[in-house]
Amino acid sequence: MSMATLHTSTVIGFTAHDVTVEIHITKGLPQFQIVGLASGSHLHVKERVRSAIIHSGYTFPAKRVTVNLSPADLPKFGARFDLPIALGILIAAGELIAEQLNDYVFLGELALSGELRAVSGILPGIRQAINRGKKVIFSFHQANEVAPFYPELCFPAKTLKEVVSHLNASASSNANARLNSVAPVRPKHHPRQFIDSQWDLILGQYGAKRALLIAATGGHNILLYGPPGAGKTMLACELVNLLPDLPKNAFFETLTLHSLANRPMPNSNRPPLQRPHHSVTKIGLLGGGNRAQPGSISLAHNGVLLLDELTEFAKPLLDQLREPLQEGEIRLHRAHYALSLPCDFQLIATLNPSPTGSVENNRSSLDATIRYLNRLSDPLLERIDMQCEVPKARPNLAPNQANEPSIKELAQLVKTQQLKQIQRQGCLNSQLPPAQIKSIQLCADTQSLLDQAHQQYQLSARMFSRLILLARSIADLDHAVDIKPKHIAEALQYRSFDRLCQQLITQ
Repeated sequence: MSMATLHTSTVIGFTAHDVTVEIHITKGLPQFQIVGLASGSHLHVKERVRSAIIHSGYTFPAKRVTVNLSPADLPKFGARFDLPIALGILIAAGELIAEQLNDYVFLGELALSGELRAVSGILPGIRQAINRGKKVIFSFHQANEVAPFYPELCFPAKTLKEVVSHLNASASSNANARLNSVAPVRPKHHPRQFIDSQWDLILGQYGAKRALLIAATGGHNILLYGPPGAGKTMLACELVNLLPDLPKNAFFETLTLHSLANRPMPNSNRPPLQRPHHSVTKIGLLGGGNRAQPGSISLAHNGVLLLDELTEFAKPLLDQLREPLQEGEIRLHRAHYALSLPCDFQLIATLNPSPTGSVENNRSSLDATIRYLNRLSDPLLERIDMQCEVPKARPNLAPNQANEPSIKELAQLVKTQQLKQIQRQGCLNSQLPPAQIKSIQLCADTQSLLDQAHQQYQLSARMFSRLILLARSIADLDHAVDIKPKHIAEALQYRSFDRLCQQLITQ
């Protein structure tokens, strides 16, 4: 047989696309050509496939070999097509029985020795293949990545020779040479001892701890500001420890995004934490590039994005976070593609209120401080529900009280309150759409206080809505059915950074 057709897939953004690999072998001068809009990396496929076939004990045909990757107008990246190309050549050369190939999708890079290696973005391809009723053969290195989701129809292999033996055995009913499917495994839960937590080492700062608890309960974005050494970064890192484990669907989305970026996650359903440095590039933070890889905001999907020293980030870069913060997705429009990547993350940011660290040290002029703080635009600050000051702790501060709730107890409280919010409205408080915000019933005293706050602080419509949602989270922690004036009053306290900026401007 001089013709063979196999199935594989390529991934663009968050979506897998079917790719048909067609191999044709004819008489003529020995030549190996790949067509079908393959990227420059496919120039090296020929040598990998040739060497893998020879080292696996097979004969590479000394004929004209043409490989077509269809559809031809779809961009294709990476080495994921090595395995189907090698199998197609063996079929066309008569080394492999060409039966039942339509039941399989093949994904994998080949080493020169014939070993199968891992490829990025395997989960979207496997999900699409399973939905179409096909089996998948891929590298055994990624068996643990697939095991929690689709174990029955996934067959990991170590070498090209194992794949050939499996396909020949399937045609001859020889069960001994067949590959075993992935063993089912459940995701490992994060250890409840919180051994990585430093919550108990943070002395005092009860106001900041309270703010973190509220932020975790309602999924609110939060800004911590204060002088150097106050513990802002330590507090910020604890937010992810307060959040509950991810459900299976959310865990799959998060794992898929990390697979696309070739950054495998541990098999744990804990929410991810991303901490990009302030020197991060636009593509590193937002995503994109030639291969449309996810950036830090997408890798923080269903988790926490920590931006330490917020004012050190480039102002144009921070302003490009406004739409993702509002919509939970990033739309990338480039010359060769247009796609959307999910980025429903919870933002926590820290900063010093002065370029020299503290306003009180008088080392920076008023104009320099205002220019420094003006790196944060009002539209960005409006999307951060909470602003909490973290004062410098006293050196002789006594240890925390014995009856103070532990991080484990607080995490259980957050989990309970989030479940109540989902049962009540189908989402967390911070995710309520405008129509449902308008339907929240407020008593006369609460509405009067809200109106006064709106006039006094000149709240925009967005800030007014976010204030109500924040008060709703505070009321939930207070086990209150309705929002009361004290909940609105506490929510208003978490706009202190706005008042600090206004105070500096009016001096």
